[in-house]
Amino acid sequence: MTSSGRGQSNKSSLVHDSAAAIKRKSALELGSGVLQSVGETSFLKLVQWIRAERLSTLPHQGSTWDTVLIRALYVAERLHKFETAIQGFAHGTSAAAELAYSHIRLLLELGHENSDALDKAFGLFYKSALTISSLLDRSELLSCTHEVQEQLCHMYTDLLTLVVEVAVYFYKTVQSMAEGEVSLDLYEIFGETLEATTNRRSHISDLIWSYQIESEADSTEDALSIDVLSKWLSPQDRVLEMLGSDHTTFTDQLAERTGLWFQENLTNFIKGSNECLLLTAPTGSGKTTLSAAIAERLQRPVARQSLQTTYVSIGAVPSEATSLHVVKSILYQLLQNRVGNLAL
Repeated sequence: MTSSGRGQSNKSSLVHDSAAAIKRKSALELGSGVLQSVGETSFLKLVQWIRAERLSTLPHQGSTWDTVLIRALYVAERLHKFETAIQGFAHGTSAAAELAYSHIRLLLELGHENSDALDKAFGLFYKSALTISSLLDRSELLSCTHEVQEQLCHMYTDLLTLVVEVAVYFYKTVQSMAEGEVSLDLYEIFGETLEATTNRRSHISDLIWSYQIESEADSTEDALSIDVLSKWLSPQDRVLEMLGSDHTTFTDQLAERTGLWFQENLTNFIKGSNECLLLTAPTGSGKTTLSAAIAERLQRPVARQSLQTTYVSIGAVPSEATSLHVVKSILYQLLQNRVGNLAL
């Protein structure tokens, strides 16, 4: 589907049309006055709001409200990066992005008194943002084929739908309950949507890899099947994959301020010249918990350096605690994180 108009004839109208439909549905469920209360929130306005909220509430480092604000900013930055990446071949991205930012702000304006419940909503958004982060780092390859462009437009609308639907559901639920009574299992309600986003991301990754490999191969027969390689490296069980390589599986369960005591050590290591930081401790002392907290901290710049993480939890699944599993997990994550990088 394409839009008409000078300079827009080759652009897909999928994002524009989907955003319009999503906005109408949201207005019907919330009431037009609710959305008008946050206005047309741009990326800059949302960032400014989050910064102003920090100055106003001064949340303690590592507190739940601090985590909510950190994740809200992270999600907004990834949505902005995604919008920038597809605006060359998708129509209506600015309006679609503003719709997402408005719903994020709508949730945040429920305030720090709802921080425990908001943490669940932004935890879900955060997982989605992490899913697309490494893909967006390969912006030069995101328009390599028409199919990749089309799938990216679908993925963007998937994320927009997730943000708006979670925001609407959550906002209505909070408004209908007394303070302190909110208890939502958002993963049970929206888990399928999150899974669909993850699957689409993998599909796009495979398309880009195939394009790169076929472009470099001397013949079709010489081309490596990225699908075969990916299936061989990836865990057969989706649950095992999440337990072994998704650090948020552990950080979502952490108490406030967990791991803060180690941040100075982490900063010193990154600033230093050592290439390995080895931590040893008895069984049950919290190594897995600390490693997840470190991986979480590394999603943001440390000592002015942005780093990419590969996370493997060896003890999460005893049957998978083998050298082969560790190597395959690292290689699989590199395949996902360095999309289209033939130098691997």
